Amino acid sequence: MSTNSNGILRKVTMNKPVAVTDINVPNKDNVIKNNNIRNSSSTNNIVLDSIYCMPIINNEALYQLQKLHSCNKLELSIKTQLSQVIQLITNKNTSTSQIILQILNIYNITIINKSDHIFSLEELLLSDYTKLNSSYLFTLKLVSLQLILQRKLHLSPQDNLQIQPSILLTILANDKRYLIFQNTIPNAKNLIKLLFHFYSVPNTSLLLKFYFGVKILQYLLDYNLDIKNFIKHLSIKDFLSLLSTILKKEFKTNIPKTPFKRQLSSSNNFTSSINTNTNIRSFLNPFVIQLYSSIKNTDQNDLELLEIIENKIFITIYDKDVTNSNYSLNQITSLIDSTFVDITNGTSSNHWKSINLIFNTWNILLSNNFINFNSQLLKLHLKLFDNNLVFINQNIDQFLIIDENLTVESQKINFNLLLTLLINLKDFLLLIKNIPSTNSSSSNQYQLANKRLSNLISVSFNCFTILKDLQFFNFAIDLELFRFAHLKAINLNDIDEFFSNFKKFLNSIENDSFKLKIINYKIFNSLFLLSIFNFTLNSLNSLTNLIYFISKLKANCLSNNLTKLIIDGEEDNVYLKHFKSDLMICILLSNSNIKPTEQIYNSWSIQLKILYHTLCNTNIMIPIPTTTTIFNFDKNDYLYNYRQLIKTTYYLNVEMEKHSTLNLSAITNSLLEHWFSLEDLNNDPSIRLINLEINLIKMLISYLSFNNFDKLVLKVISIIESIPRYSKKNTKSNVILFLNYYRLNSLINLKLFDQIDIFFNITSPLQLSIDSISIKDENFSSISISNNILHLKIILLYISHYNDSKLFQSIFIENLPNNNPHLIQTNNSLKLNNNKYTDILLFNIQLYSTSSKIHLNNNNILESIVESNRCLKLSIGLLKHKDILQQIQRLDLIKSIISSYLNMIHCQIHIGSGKDTDFYIKELLKLVNSLKDPTPVFVALCEVFNFYKLTDQLNMKDLIIEKINQTFKFLDSKNNICSIINYMYINGFDHSKIFNCISTFFNNSNETFLIKYWSLKLGKSVNLLDNSSISNNSPLEKHQNINTINKINELYKKIENQLETDTHFRNLFDSVLITPSCSYPVSSKILPHNLMNNKNQSLTTPKRKIINSSLPYSYTPNCNSIFLDSPRSSSMTPRGKNKRQEFDKSSALNNLNQINLLVKKLDLNSLKNYELNEIACLYSLSVSLISSITISSIPPHVQNRMDCLYELSRYMPMYYDKILSSSIKKSLYTDISPLPMKNMGQFVTNIENQFIKNISNNTTIMNESSALPKYSIIALDICPITGHLIISKSFSYNNKKLHIRISLDRARSRDLDANSISFKQFKNELDTIIKLNNDTTSLSVTSKIKTKEDRKSWWKQRHDLDKKLQDLLLQLEITWLSGLKGIFDDTIIDEKYFNEFKLKFNNILQQSLPTRKQFGTPSNFVQIEDWIIELFLKLDISDHDFYSAMEDLIYLVLDILLFHGEENAYDEIDMNVLHIAIEEQIKKYHSAIIQQEKYAHTFLIVSSACHSIPWENIPILKNKPISRIPSYQVLFDTLHLNSENIFTEISLDSNISIILNPHGDLMGTESRFIDDFNEIVEHRSSSYVLVRRKPDEAQFIRMISNSNLFLYIGHGGGEQFVHAKEIKKLNSVAPSLLLGCSSASMKYYGKLEPTGIIYSYLLGGSPMVIGNLWDVTDKDIDRFSKDLFERIGLFPSNNKSTGPSENVCYPISEAITNSRRECHLRYLNGCAPIIYGIPLIFRKSSNKKENFSIS
Repeated sequence: MSTNSNGILRKVTMNKPVAVTDINVPNKDNVIKNNNIRNSSSTNNIVLDSIYCMPIINNEALYQLQKLHSCNKLELSIKTQLSQVIQLITNKNTSTSQIILQILNIYNITIINKSDHIFSLEELLLSDYTKLNSSYLFTLKLVSLQLILQRKLHLSPQDNLQIQPSILLTILANDKRYLIFQNTIPNAKNLIKLLFHFYSVPNTSLLLKFYFGVKILQYLLDYNLDIKNFIKHLSIKDFLSLLSTILKKEFKTNIPKTPFKRQLSSSNNFTSSINTNTNIRSFLNPFVIQLYSSIKNTDQNDLELLEIIENKIFITIYDKDVTNSNYSLNQITSLIDSTFVDITNGTSSNHWKSINLIFNTWNILLSNNFINFNSQLLKLHLKLFDNNLVFINQNIDQFLIIDENLTVESQKINFNLLLTLLINLKDFLLLIKNIPSTNSSSSNQYQLANKRLSNLISVSFNCFTILKDLQFFNFAIDLELFRFAHLKAINLNDIDEFFSNFKKFLNSIENDSFKLKIINYKIFNSLFLLSIFNFTLNSLNSLTNLIYFISKLKANCLSNNLTKLIIDGEEDNVYLKHFKSDLMICILLSNSNIKPTEQIYNSWSIQLKILYHTLCNTNIMIPIPTTTTIFNFDKNDYLYNYRQLIKTTYYLNVEMEKHSTLNLSAITNSLLEHWFSLEDLNNDPSIRLINLEINLIKMLISYLSFNNFDKLVLKVISIIESIPRYSKKNTKSNVILFLNYYRLNSLINLKLFDQIDIFFNITSPLQLSIDSISIKDENFSSISISNNILHLKIILLYISHYNDSKLFQSIFIENLPNNNPHLIQTNNSLKLNNNKYTDILLFNIQLYSTSSKIHLNNNNILESIVESNRCLKLSIGLLKHKDILQQIQRLDLIKSIISSYLNMIHCQIHIGSGKDTDFYIKELLKLVNSLKDPTPVFVALCEVFNFYKLTDQLNMKDLIIEKINQTFKFLDSKNNICSIINYMYINGFDHSKIFNCISTFFNNSNETFLIKYWSLKLGKSVNLLDNSSISNNSPLEKHQNINTINKINELYKKIENQLETDTHFRNLFDSVLITPSCSYPVSSKILPHNLMNNKNQSLTTPKRKIINSSLPYSYTPNCNSIFLDSPRSSSMTPRGKNKRQEFDKSSALNNLNQINLLVKKLDLNSLKNYELNEIACLYSLSVSLISSITISSIPPHVQNRMDCLYELSRYMPMYYDKILSSSIKKSLYTDISPLPMKNMGQFVTNIENQFIKNISNNTTIMNESSALPKYSIIALDICPITGHLIISKSFSYNNKKLHIRISLDRARSRDLDANSISFKQFKNELDTIIKLNNDTTSLSVTSKIKTKEDRKSWWKQRHDLDKKLQDLLLQLEITWLSGLKGIFDDTIIDEKYFNEFKLKFNNILQQSLPTRKQFGTPSNFVQIEDWIIELFLKLDISDHDFYSAMEDLIYLVLDILLFHGEENAYDEIDMNVLHIAIEEQIKKYHSAIIQQEKYAHTFLIVSSACHSIPWENIPILKNKPISRIPSYQVLFDTLHLNSENIFTEISLDSNISIILNPHGDLMGTESRFIDDFNEIVEHRSSSYVLVRRKPDEAQFIRMISNSNLFLYIGHGGGEQFVHAKEIKKLNSVAPSLLLGCSSASMKYYGKLEPTGIIYSYLLGGSPMVIGNLWDVTDKDIDRFSKDLFERIGLFPSNNKSTGPSENVCYPISEAITNSRRECHLRYLNGCAPIIYGIPLIFRKSSNKKENFSIS
C-alpha cells in the first residue's frame, strides 16, 4: 500500500490464502479478555480459543425482544433497565458489585460478538462507540461514572472493587473516542454536572482536580454553556485562572529531570495503547494540550501559560539506537519525518527493530494525544499511518526469518508486538475519528476513512496468510465487522464488498468446524444488531438490505450443511440461540433449500410464516389462525412498516387457500389505499423494492390475472408504475418485464386493441420494435433465464395477437434454437434447479400453444394439432409435480393446461371430429373435477357447454349449465367481465342486457372490441374496418368470416320477413324448393298487352309481370323473366285477390344476390367444419330461392359449388382423421423444436378443385366407356335453418344435377287434417325403437326369460317394435317423399316416350289452368323442368298411395308456377280432371315401354343427422341395390383404386380371414358356422379362422390387411381388439363383413361429424364394409349371414335361387337386399345390415365370368 501525489491510498493486494489445518480448541481459561487478541502456541499449530461467557442475569424480556428482532423495544427496555440501575445506585443497601453486574449485563446483551463481552467497569468505560451501542452507551457510561462518584470507587475500594483514577483520565483524555459519538454528547449538561462533582470531591489531588477542570472548561466552551448555570458566583475567567495557577505550580515544582517514558512490556498480554495502570501525572500532556486549545479559543489568553506549554512539555521517543531523546512539542514534526526516513531507507538493523520503532512511536503519540494538537500535525500522522502500513505489508514475509539469537517465545512476542501495532493503528483511526461514519464532513473524507480501514483489514489478513497466526485472522474479521458497522449507510454495494472480503477470509480456512464458529460467533450473530442499527428501522430499505445481506451470506459463506448447523445451534449455548432472531432464521431458510423443522416453524409468528412463504414463493398455504389479533402490530416492531404488505400477503394467501375470488378486489384495493398511496413512501426515489413487496406484487397480479380481473390488473400496474422505486432506473428488469407481460395479457383479454397498438408502438403496417425484443446472443447472455422467458412470452403474446407467423418463424424457429437452445430443451440437460426448469417448461407450453394457434389461424391443421399435443403432453407431465411448484407457477400451469385442452378442442372442432373432441372434453372434465379454483373451472365448463350445445347433447348441456351456475356463485362478477357475460349468454339473457353489462364495465365502451366480439358471437354483424384496410396480421382479420356469416344470416332473415309479408310467398317454405325447377317459355311471341308489368296496378285480373333481375352468376337469358300475377282463392291458397302485392321481388333477389356474393368472398379455408356446413345450407337455400322465384337456368358451376360446400364439411373430418392416424411420425412429438410456419393452408381450395376435377373426369370416363355400369349418387341431409330434407342427386353418365329442399310438413299446409311428422319427431321415434330393441337384446333382459310366458311376452315386444319400425319407414315415404319418391327410383326414362308424355302433360296444364286457358299455347308459358315431369312417370299406379303421391306432384307443379308468376286460384282448378288426365298419360307411357333401363347402383351420402335412418328399407328403395358412402371424395378415391368400376371382383379362392365368437358366448352362432368355416380353411389357401379366441392387435391387423375377405362374427365390429387408429393407418384393408351388433352405428355429435368403427375400415382402405345399424338377435342375423354367404359364393348353396348361377355372380348390394328377407323380423333385424363402399362382386374360379346387368 502506498499513497499517490494526492494522498489517495492504493488497496493492499491480498496474498494467496494459505489453507489452515489441525485447528485445536484450547481451554477457555487461555482467553485474553482485552482487545480481541488470542494467544497461539506456535506458528505451526494455530489455536482457536473457545468463547468464554460469563453468567448473564436472566432477562427473558430482552431475549424475547431479540427473538422478535424488535430493536426499538430493545432500546426502550435498555432505557428502562438504566432507570432501574440509577435507582439501585441511590439505594445504599444495594451492593456495588450487583449494580456493576447489572450494568455489564445491559452492555453484553447487545454486543456483537461473545468474545467482546466485558467483565469489568473499566472495560465498559473504555469501550468504543459503534452504531450498535450508540443509543445507550453514553448513558451507560454516565451511570457508571455516577456509581463511581457516589461510591467513591476512584478513591477507595468498596466491595473489593476500585476504579483506578487513570481509567477516568483515559476516557477524559480521549473523550472523542470514549465519550463523544458523531461529534456530540447526548447530554452535555449532565456530564458537566458530574465532572463538577468529581472536581469537588474532598481529598482529591490538585492534579486530578486540574484534569476534571480542563474537561469542564472544554465542554462549556464547546457546547456554549454558561458556567453560572452550574456555579452561580463563578465566571469562565475565574475558573481558567484557577486552572492556570494549578498548572504553573505543577510545572515549577514537579518537572522531572527524566521525563516519563513508556517501557515496552515483556508480558505476553498487551493491553490497549492507552496504558491505564500508570501514574496520573502521565496524563499531563493530553490535558495540557486541551487546556492550550481552550485558552487559544478564548479572549483570556495567558501568555505565560502558553509559553510554558509550548516549551516545557517533553515527550520521549525511542529512536533507532533505542536511546532516550527529548523533544519539545514544536520538534515533533522533524521527529516523525526522521522516523519515517529511517524505516523507508532500510537503515534499521532488522525488520523487527523497525517494527519496534514504529510501535514505540505510535505508543507515545497515542498516549500523549499530540495527534489533535493542530491540523498540520494530523496530516503528518496520517502520512505516517499510510507509509507504516505499506512497510508492514511489503515485509510480512521477512517477519518469518527467525534470528538465531531469538527463542520461539521471543518470536511469539514479536508476533504479538506486530498485532498490537496493528491495533494501535486502528486506535489511531478511532482517536482522530478517521473511520467511516456519518460525521464525515465530506464524501471524499468518508471514502478515505473507509479506504484506510479496508487497507488495515487487508494487511491484517495478509499477516495471517503468511505468518499463519490465527490472531491476525480474528483481528481481520473483527475489523471487517467493525468497518461494516461504521458505514454511513448500508447499501447493496457495501454488502457485496463485505461478503466479497469474507468469502476470501473463509476460503483460506479448510476446517468446517472452525468456519462454523467464525460464521456463528463473528458473522451471523452480528446480523441482529447490525440489522437494527445499520438497517435503520424508520427506513423502508431496512428489510431490503437485511434480506439482501442474509442472501449474500448464504451464497458466499454457507453450504447447506453449515446453514443447518447454524440454525440448529448448540444446545448448551443459550446465548447463541438468543442472538438468532426468528426473522434472521426465516430469511436464511428462505434463501436455502433447507426447510424449517416443525419446531422452528411452529415457533414462528403468523407474520414470519407469511414472510417465509412469500420469500420462498412456495406452494404451501399458510394455516388460517383462529384469532384476528395477529395483525395488531406494535409500532416498535421491526416489521411494523411492512404491516400492510404482510397483512395483504396473509389475506391473499387465505383467499388462495380457499380458492376464492370474492375478497380479491377488496384485498387489492386495500393494498392500493394503504401502501401505494403513502406519499412519503412512494415519492422517495431512494426507497428500494424489497423481496416481500416484489413477491407480493407478483403473486397478487398473477392471481388477479388468473381470475380474469383484467381491469383491476391494469389499475394496479398503472399505479405501481407511477411510483419512483418502480422506475426502470430503480427496478430490476424482470419486474418491468413482469408488469408489461401481465398488462399486455389483460389488454388482450379485454380486447383493448388500440391500447395494445400503443403498447407496441404500432404503425401502419404493423411493425414491432425489434429493439425491445431482439434475441441476439449478446442480449441473452447478459440477462437471466427468468428475464429471457418473460421477454419471449411478451413476444408470444404479440405474435398470437397479431397472428404474425413470420415473426414467429424468425425468432422461435430460426434464431432461438441457435442462440438460446437451453430455453427449448425440456429434458433439463443443464441440470437447472426445479424453479428455473419449471419456468422453462411453462415457457415451452406457451410456445407450443402459440404455435398451435398460429398454425390453426393459418389453416395448417395438422401442425396445429401436433403442437397442441406437445403442449398437452408437457402440461400433463408438469401437473403431476404441481405440489413442488411455486404459487405463480401453479397458477400458470393451471391456466396453461386449461388453455392446452381448449386449443386441442378448438382444433378438433375445426375439422369436425366429434369423437376426438368428445375425448378431450371428457379429459378436460376430469381435470376440472380435480381443481378447486373457480375461474379456470368456469372457463372450462363454458367450453364444455359450447361443445354440448354444438353436438345437441341437451341433457348434458343442462347438467353443465347447472354446474356453471353453481361455479358462478364463487366468482366476483363485478371484476370478471368474461364470467358475467358468459353466464348471461349461457342462461339466455336478453342480448341488450349483455351489451349493457359490457358498457357499464368500461368507462368508454368504444375503446374495447368486446362489444363487437359478443355481437358477432350472438349472430349480429358489426362494422369492422373495410376489408381492404384490414391487414393479414390484424386482430380484426380473424373475425371477418364470422361477421360475413352473420351478414348472410341477417340477409336471409330479411328475405324471410319479406316473403312473410306476401300472401302468396309466405307459403314458399311450406312447399318444395327445386333447383332447377323451370325454364323460359319456348316462344314469347303471343303476349297480351295487359300482361305486361305494371307494378302499381291492382291485382284484379290475371296479368304478366316482367322483371329484369341481376342474378348471382354470369348468365343472361334470351328473354325477360316472366312472373304471372294472379290471385288464388281456396282453402289451400291465400285470399288476396283485391290486395296489392307487397312483396318486392327485386329487393329479395338483390338480397339473395348479396348472399351469394358474400359466400364467394368468404375465406372458406379458414372456416370451421360446422361453419362450412352452415354456409353450404345458406348457399343452397339462396340458390333454391332464386330458382323458385325466377326463371333461369342454374349454371353448372353454381350447382357444383352447392355440392362441393356440402362435400367439404363431410370430407374434412375423414381427411384429417386419416392424416392424423397415419402420417404423423412419433418424432414430431418427441422433437422439441416448434414446427416451422407454413403459408396459409388451402385445404378447402384444394378439395374444391379436386371435387370439380373428379366430377368432370368421372363423367368423361363414363361417356368414353359404355361398358362401365351407370350409377347415381344421392346425398341426404336436414337443413338446420329451415328443417327441410335436402336431397341432391347426380349421375355418373352426365352432368345433370338435382337439388331439392323438401318441406316435411307441406301436406299439412294444404290440409290441416293431413298426417305429418317432423324430422325431430321421426328421429325421436326411431331412437326410441332402437333403444327398446337394444334393451330387449341385452343380456340383462334375455337372461331373465325363464318361462314360456316370458318368451311369449318377449317375442310380442319384439314383433311390436318390428311393426312400429315398418310403419315409421312407410310414414317417412308417404309424408316426406310422397310424389317425390321417384327421385330414388333407379329407372332411366325412355326419351322417346317421355317427349310424348311431356307434350300431353303441358297441354293438360294449358287446358286446366286459368292463367293459361285464354292465352296462347304451352310454349308461351314457363316450362317445367323435364326431371320433375319424369317424377310422374316413376309413380306406380298400383301403389295404395298413388293418388296422394300424384296430388303431391300436381301441387308441386302448381306451386312452381305460382312462385314464378302464374297465380292460379286452386279452387278454380278441377283437380279430378287434372288428375285423371295425367294418370291416363302415365298409363299410356308404361304400356308403351317394354323394358326400362336402370342404374346399376345407387350410392347414398347420408349426413350425420340422418345416419341412423335405414333409408335402404323405405319402400321405394327396399329392393334396389344401394350402398352408402361417407362423401363424394371417398367414392372417387375408392373407384380410382378399382379402375373406376363399381363392380370390382374379389376372389374367394384364398386368403379369407374369419373371427368367430371371440368372446366365447355365442355358441349357437359358432355351431351354425364352424363347419363351413373349417371347410373354407381346408380348401382355400391362406385362409384362417379364429374361433373362441380373442386376437391381439397385431394379429387382428394382419387378418384385415392381408386377406381377400375378412369376416367378423362377434360383438360389435372388433373395436375391442384393435385401436381404430391402427386400422386407419392401413391403406388396403380387406372387404369386411362386420356382423356384430351395432357395428355400423355411428355416434351422433350434432354439428360435428359422427364416428364409428365402420369409418375406420373405410379410412384404412377397405372398398366395402358391411355392418349393423343397431343391435340384432343372433339367430336372425345368422340366417341373414348364411344366406348372404351363399349368395356371394362363400358357402355352397342348397337353393339355386339364392346362390350364384354358373354364369353370373351378383354384386353384394343385390345379395344383401335379398338376404334381408331371411330375417324373421324383417325390419327390426332385416333393416340393420347396411353396406358402406362399392358393391363388390365375389367370385370363385369355378364361376365363368359374364358381364352383370340389371333388368
